[in-house]
Amino acid sequence: MKTHVLSLAGLFLCPFLFSQILTVNAGSSASIAPGSSITLDGLEIAPSDTYVINGANDVSRSATAVSSGSNSSVSRVYSSAALLSGFTGTLSFSYLEGELNGISEGDLVLELQADDDSWTSYLGTVDEVNNTVSYTFNDPVSFKAVTASSADATLTIEDIY
Repeated sequence: MKTHVLSLAGLFLCPFLFSQILTVNAGSSASIAPGSSITLDGLEIAPSDTYVINGANDVSRSATAVSSGSNSSVSRVYSSAALLSGFTGTLSFSYLEGELNGISEGDLVLELQADDDSWTSYLGTVDEVNNTVSYTFNDPVSFKAVTASSADATLTIEDIY
């Protein structure tokens, strides 16, 4: 009986212990057609053209905020093992109010991390009722991580000359 209870408890705890939410094996791919979308544990990817995620690649979610100087993101970050490149369409980032880290919902911007680890902010549409930040990319964009931060305290690092 104890073994069954421990096995059952382990089954329910596994999703909380591992943050990997998508795996595309080497030699495989995942294709998302225009007019459709895929939601990865709160990150919706809705391409305007067919978008292909090639393997080997993993997408995961972390509850650890990203910091840049004194600025911090929300406590939800999606990361991919390999760069996602050439994306056009809409990214919708879902969050819980408890993940905001003191950031006002109306001030949220979408943040994408490039292959060189730099972050770029995108002023999108914030839906405070459904707790989402969305942005439509008309020009191709490449990224390896997605989060949200405050428009007044972004993760973008500016060069000072």
